[in-house]
Amino acid sequence: MGRRTSQHGARESRRQGKLRASRPAAVLIVGAAIGLGVLTAAFGLGKLWAQEEPDRALRAWPWQAEAHLTLAADALGGAAGLADASLAEAHARDALEHAPLSVRAVSILGQAAVFKGELQHADALMQTAARRSLRDAPSQTWLFARALDRRDYPAAMRSLDVLLRRRPELNETLFPVLFPLLDAAPGARAALAERLALTPPWRSMLLTSYARSASQPAFAYHLYQFLRDGPAPPTDQEAGAYIDRLVRDRAYVAALVAWQQQRPQTAAGLLIDGGFEADNSLPPFGWRLLAADGGAAEIIGSPTGEGRALQATALGGLKRQKLAEQLLVLAPGSYRLQGRLWREADTREDALVWTMRCENGPAIEATQTLRGSGEGTFLFSVTFETPQACPAQRLALETRPGASLSPGTAVFDDLRIEPTGLR
Repeated sequence: MGRRTSQHGARESRRQGKLRASRPAAVLIVGAAIGLGVLTAAFGLGKLWAQEEPDRALRAWPWQAEAHLTLAADALGGAAGLADASLAEAHARDALEHAPLSVRAVSILGQAAVFKGELQHADALMQTAARRSLRDAPSQTWLFARALDRRDYPAAMRSLDVLLRRRPELNETLFPVLFPLLDAAPGARAALAERLALTPPWRSMLLTSYARSASQPAFAYHLYQFLRDGPAPPTDQEAGAYIDRLVRDRAYVAALVAWQQQRPQTAAGLLIDGGFEADNSLPPFGWRLLAADGGAAEIIGSPTGEGRALQATALGGLKRQKLAEQLLVLAPGSYRLQGRLWREADTREDALVWTMRCENGPAIEATQTLRGSGEGTFLFSVTFETPQACPAQRLALETRPGASLSPGTAVFDDLRIEPTGLR
């Protein structure tokens, strides 16, 4: 019994000893966790101070490269006459001592060299920053500008690509510099076209902007033609911006040619797609369908069971409403629009009317005739004459207000325009 008691006491003594021995390890672990939290909080506070109170941050953490970079950027932040390039250089070099791989520090040294007029030194520094990181916008912008100065257009477009992939909002700064050069230098347009053929994400943004801003539409056409001959032809959105520019300039024939290049498979004539078979219409020469309070238009299967047709519904109302329209380019002369019509019995004959108007000009007088060819089926024709000084016309299907507010529906198909006497 005594022996068991003594053995138990020995075991208890050893257990207590182990507990006493383990307490320092636990204290160390807990202390390390607390210390880590303090250091993490201090690091976060240091970064915040480095950006908002860099002088205070350096007093607490003199190794804070971020604080030196903030002060360096502040030194360059004023106007050219107020910037302190030497102070910026000093802070950038201090930052490099604590962060030797800092791209921003090298970039700031390059910017300081620019302010001091040391352009060759700036070139070397900016190239170093750009090699270290494609994300540094100041160095890439400098390389872009210097390549333009040297007329090294392929290099300039590479830097442009890098900049706009990372910072598309820089288009507001870069495009006003780039576009006049594209107007003046065919080599710049060729280098840009090669880059656009790679379909960078900023391609549509640039094409649509340049189509509107080019001093002559022909300069934008060169870009579009290059892409059209390559593996990534212009999209409808991209081509539409160029076509709209030509229409705005009243270059209607050129706009129609550009439209036909974008839609080479669409049935054409004086009227485009009179059978309503095109899968994707491209205004203004393709059909533009509209919906309004007075009615709506849509493409449906043809009542003949073959192909498609245009269905229009007039809902009454107090004013005329356009439901479908297309831009035409007709020479001065006399013409006839004709086609087939299916109309519900209770639909008024004048509820839906085809009209012609000079683009940005007066209405063209038209006469409509209707001839029945079966139950609810008619052949219709509209005769009109385009005057001089009317280079483009707008054909539209419109609703007409009436005493009745009951809806009326008609279906149109197989439309075509033929000349009856050109001048």
